[in-house]
Amino acid sequence: MAVLAGVPVMSLAGGSPDNPLPSGVSGMVALIPGCPGPQKKGEDCHKPLPGKPVQLIDSSGKVVASAISGDDGKFALRAMPGDYTLKVVIDAYYPRCPTVDVLVPKEGLAESNIVCDSGMR
Repeated sequence: MAVLAGVPVMSLAGGSPDNPLPSGVSGMVALIPGCPGPQKKGEDCHKPLPGKPVQLIDSSGKVVASAISGDDGKFALRAMPGDYTLKVVIDAYYPRCPTVDVLVPKEGLAESNIVCDSGMR
């Protein structure tokens, strides 16, 4: 399995484990609010959302790469340069995660975090 930014990569959009692409996207899937009750000033109620599939989708709607968020919510995907959409696959009403548009550069990693609504009020 390939590793990108210290995170295992589940699939590669082009390239191979022996000759990986030099570009991609990494980030974190977070859950807010992650604390019950009213949030206190200065309190960080972001929690990582582990074990969720993260998909990189091209303009035609094809999933070109996917990974599972780690225990710390982090993910990394390799892909050809271009415009994509990141999607967290959720099989329940909550949490609700928005899709995020991302531009993968020619070299290096785009950073893109996905902040999901826990539904906690």
